[in-house]
Amino acid sequence: VAKPTSVSVDCLGTNTGVNDDVLSDFVMKNFSLTPNWIRDKFGLDKPSKDTFLYADVAARGQVGQKDYPWEKLDAIDQFKTLIK
Repeated sequence: VAKPTSVSVDCLGTNTGVNDDVLSDFVMKNFSLTPNWIRDKFGLDKPSKDTFLYADVAARGQVGQKDYPWEKLDAIDQFKTLIK
């Protein structure tokens, strides 16, 4: 499927002020999430020592590494609009 038909968000009860369904709808409306968008957004076809290397991802894991492009909080201002 080129474009997702749904997105599920489960904050495991850690979210306050915005419920999971609102977050799911927001993500669907504001982020394309197509394979091409994901590849381009995170530079998955251009790994380098300045962004990430797949060998490092395999060794260190894909989450919690602040230097990985998918860990950046560059969309935080978009999400802040939900709590105004």
